[in-house]
Amino acid sequence: MMRRFRLLLPALLLPLLAVSCRDSTGPDEVTIYAIPGHLVIANGGDAPLYSVAFDEELMPLIDWVPMICDECGKVEPGTARYIDDDEVAAPGRVVIVYYWRATLRGASPELVAGPVSHRRIQLNSGLIN
Repeated sequence: MMRRFRLLLPALLLPLLAVSCRDSTGPDEVTIYAIPGHLVIANGGDAPLYSVAFDEELMPLIDWVPMICDECGKVEPGTARYIDDDEVAAPGRVVIVYYWRATLRGASPELVAGPVSHRRIQLNSGLIN
C-alpha cells in the first residue's frame, strides 16, 4: 500500500506544481505566469485588458502612464499575450507586470485607464508575490 502511494505521489503533486507557478488574481480573471522564453498574460475576463512589463531593476528609471489603445499591450477577452523574455529582461530576472482595464470617465463616453494592478514574476520560474 505505501509503495503504491509513493508511486502515485508525483502524479498527484504535478498539477499542484503547475498551478503554483501561475497567478490567478480572482475577480478580474487575469492570469500571469512565465514559461521558458515567454511571459504570459491571460485575460479570462469579459473586457479587454491592457498591460506593460518592466525589468524590476529598471523600474526606478522608467516613467510611464497607463493608456487605452490597441498598441498598449491590449489582451482581448479569452486570449493571452505572449511576451518574449528578451523584450522585458534576461531569463531568471524579476519583472513587474502592470495591468488595467478601461473605464468610462464620468458621464462622458471617453474610455480611460481604470485602477492599475501589478504582479512580480521571475522569468522562467513563476510568481514571486
